[in-house]
Amino acid sequence: MRLSERTLPDRLYATAFALLIVLVLLWGVGHRFYETLLPQFAAVFGLTGTGRALTESGYQIVYFFGAIPAAIIARSFGYKIAILIGLGSVCIGAFTFYPAAETQGYSYFLFAVMVMAFGWILLEVAGNPLAMALGSTATAVRRLNLVQAVYPLGSLLGIYSARWLLQADLALPKQGFTYSMAHPYIVLGVSVLLLAYLFEETRFPPSAQERRPKLKGVIPEVRALLSEPLFVFAIVAQFSGILVLGTSWFLADHFFRDSFAQLSDGAIANVFVGCLILFALGRIAATALMWQLSPARVLFFFSLGGVASALLGSLCGGEIAAFACLALSFFIGPAWPTIFGLAVGGRGLGMKLAAAVITMGGALGAVAYHFLMAFPPRATLLVAAAGFMLILAYTLAMPDSSRKSRARTAEKIRMEPI
Repeated sequence: MRLSERTLPDRLYATAFALLIVLVLLWGVGHRFYETLLPQFAAVFGLTGTGRALTESGYQIVYFFGAIPAAIIARSFGYKIAILIGLGSVCIGAFTFYPAAETQGYSYFLFAVMVMAFGWILLEVAGNPLAMALGSTATAVRRLNLVQAVYPLGSLLGIYSARWLLQADLALPKQGFTYSMAHPYIVLGVSVLLLAYLFEETRFPPSAQERRPKLKGVIPEVRALLSEPLFVFAIVAQFSGILVLGTSWFLADHFFRDSFAQLSDGAIANVFVGCLILFALGRIAATALMWQLSPARVLFFFSLGGVASALLGSLCGGEIAAFACLALSFFIGPAWPTIFGLAVGGRGLGMKLAAAVITMGGALGAVAYHFLMAFPPRATLLVAAAGFMLILAYTLAMPDSSRKSRARTAEKIRMEPI
């Protein structure tokens, strides 16, 4: 029997799809590894005030300001080359940790962090749309959810790797500090080099090489995107999703500390691990449901569950609020990849800049949730409920009008001279 057009790309590019899964797992490890070891880095370099704040928010800063340049690279060279450049950037940043450790110079350290962060954002801007391109358009959002389901698993691996280093007394500023700080990132750099080689040797679809080599048309393309009310709504929804995610993890820690005073610090630290596990289960469950329901419908039901959990926690407080925050981690699971996929999918060459703009909305959400830490926890749960309501409203706004507006934007991009 002749393979259908729907199944042919999936079979041809199964290896490429597997490499994208490994890529997402790797950036989950890299993100959480850095965040877990950040207090040790701050102690080593004596970071306080502005220096500490800059180091803590470095990824968000680069994610926001680096998203458009990353999209321009992907637009100019194609997805595959952009991924190779992103892996190269991560590799350079990882290896720069050695001179940072050798000299204990903050400038080297900050350079390493910023270069790695740009590599991660380039990988996200190029890798996520490419995952959607490896198969049928009808299943693109489901495929992206499947790829992104391994991100929290990578985060767990990063956490436990960092904890092992701390328990082994390898990451502290004592004798042998040079090796303790540099070795993990040298291992990461070597792993990235191996992955880059595999990407180079793997067959990708023709869409992975599509490019628009000139910069002309970038600004009109962004303007065309921002002229779509539904796309702007997607930015707001993505902002809300990341805001809810950060808030739920922060509040889970607070409510468990406040309501279960008998828990040790080690047990409290495992609350975050529990949040990540539920986060992963949420993405996996949502992906499974997408075999039967549309992605927008699945996200609608998950958002409904999130609203109910946040309102229940805000009204009851205490132990109920603690477990409600765990529920929020589950219900927010499919939000990021589903909003991204619904907003970016079907745009052809315009997917790259669309991915960058959506990612910028998420980066702002990551910054904004820090300001909510000063608010009363039960009131903050109301903010989380409002965030879920915005996502829910976005899913209700998704039907046919979105395809028509997206087609108009794609036509504007197609007609723009190269």
